[in-house]
Amino acid sequence: MANANTLRMKAIRLYPGYHGYDLGAMVGTPDFDAVMHVAAECGLPVCVALLVEDPRQHHFIVQPLPVAPGALIQMIRTYPSVNFVLERVSLGVFKAVAAGADTAANWFVETSSRFLMVRPQDCPDYPHCGLPDLIEVLGSDRVLFGTDLPLQYPHVAMMKIAALGLDAETTAKVMGLNAARLLGLEPPRKDP
Repeated sequence: MANANTLRMKAIRLYPGYHGYDLGAMVGTPDFDAVMHVAAECGLPVCVALLVEDPRQHHFIVQPLPVAPGALIQMIRTYPSVNFVLERVSLGVFKAVAAGADTAANWFVETSSRFLMVRPQDCPDYPHCGLPDLIEVLGSDRVLFGTDLPLQYPHVAMMKIAALGLDAETTAKVMGLNAARLLGLEPPRKDP
């Protein structure tokens, strides 16, 4: 814990699919419990990278393992004093986790996933697929703006949020207030 504070860490990031371990098998082990204990004691959110780049862009040698929604649900429920951020979550994984961890308030989703940025009218064959639906399920306090930097241009993600026509309070939360609160940072100041 001293190192986390000395290094001024703001979060812990896990890459289970890319580092080749089964997240579900790790939950509850002494080593994983120790990491979650540090996260809880230091107030560090644990970010779980579900996908770093589009699978079509992977080198043929790099084939990350999928992270099972059940493992995410197990992790969220096992460590209720730790906040988890699901990064680049697919629509199917989001729906499964939302159904399985529906009463848990310790998980957040960031918006860089291409699956969550469309408006519902843009995907009539897939109801509940857009960011407004994500906000409806999680609440505006548990959605974090994500850009996918350095792999994507940030302006695209910013324009997607602007195109949704969210109210000013929800936009402010998603665009930075939620992340500031989660990371223990001063909220961004408005220009005078």
